[in-house]
Amino acid sequence: MRGLLLKSWKNILPTFAYYCFFTAVFFAVSIIAKELIYFGFVCVMFSVAVPVASMARDEQDGWDKFALASGVTRQKFVLSGYLFALFVMLFSWLLFIVLCAVTGATAENFALFLFFAGASLFAASVVLVLVHKFGVEKTRVLQIVIFVAVMLVGVGITSVLFGEDRVSLPLFAMPAVVFAVGWAAFAVSCFVSGRICAKKDY
Repeated sequence: MRGLLLKSWKNILPTFAYYCFFTAVFFAVSIIAKELIYFGFVCVMFSVAVPVASMARDEQDGWDKFALASGVTRQKFVLSGYLFALFVMLFSWLLFIVLCAVTGATAENFALFLFFAGASLFAASVVLVLVHKFGVEKTRVLQIVIFVAVMLVGVGITSVLFGEDRVSLPLFAMPAVVFAVGWAAFAVSCFVSGRICAKKDY
């Protein structure tokens, strides 16, 4: 498993500087504008884009066929992709928490963090299943559609929770539900991808 994760990390090394630059820009923008929602969408995007970029490299190099032929089980192969996606998300979440502390450790900021953490899990869950089912190239358009959909829903929910005409809900109620649903979707997605991989003829 460690080797599979290191391989995923090496896959994104050529574009690592780009990801760092993009993260730094939106981190700074969120601090200057004092709007964490900008970096929240970056977290969602990275939760999908980085793992898919690694899987695209595997697909291009025929790594999946080589790994399975060399004795890696299909369950480990799928699980490693999900663990890598989770590590990417954990890193972005850590930066989000730092951003919360820098801009003000308010309850609203941490509620936003909880919401976008759940949204990241949900977006990755949907896209990773589609990639295992149809491959990276066929999923790229759907990946954009899913991200835009999450962004629109995110804007709507955050305006409801934190806008001027906010509804009278407990602050952490909806973010906690989204976070819990995100984890449940991630677990189900990993199981479904495992079943897809088990039936796939490589």
